[in-house]
Amino acid sequence: MEVPKLTTRQDVPQGQRTKRICLVTGAAGFVGKGLVDRLASQGKFDVIRALDIVKPVAADPRVESVKGNILDPNGLYQHLEGVETVYHLASLIDLREEAHHQHQLRVVNVIGTQNVINACVRRGVQKLVYLSSAAAYFKGAGPVLTEENDATIVPRSLLSTYAKTKQ
Repeated sequence: MEVPKLTTRQDVPQGQRTKRICLVTGAAGFVGKGLVDRLASQGKFDVIRALDIVKPVAADPRVESVKGNILDPNGLYQHLEGVETVYHLASLIDLREEAHHQHQLRVVNVIGTQNVINACVRRGVQKLVYLSSAAAYFKGAGPVLTEENDATIVPRSLLSTYAKTKQ
């Protein structure tokens, strides 16, 4: 019995190809803008859907800027239509330790991330890439992290609420 040849994207005639779409949450932020630009320059995706609570601005015609919120599960589900890869960068950064700020950090960084994960599962997204924060691993003093020593070298009790929500 002959094993069928695997087809690649290039083997499929142009009119029959589906668009390769990725979504970047937090796309209006400093790192998000850089990632969107990098993805556009690499040309791996036909559409880069840039999502943020403020509509991201992008010059590249492959970038589809959308206003959305990771705290809106139904909106996330809609924005993930046709998406194969999600880069999740959206988060709240706040180093204040008052109870109100701690609550907001937990809502956005933990529940928002759970919403992204759930929407990806519901939509059948193939890949989810999560960008955390150096704060989740390093308090600014102590040993340098390597593959041999991980986040367990910094006790959770020493980390800020922001760092804990990013873990």
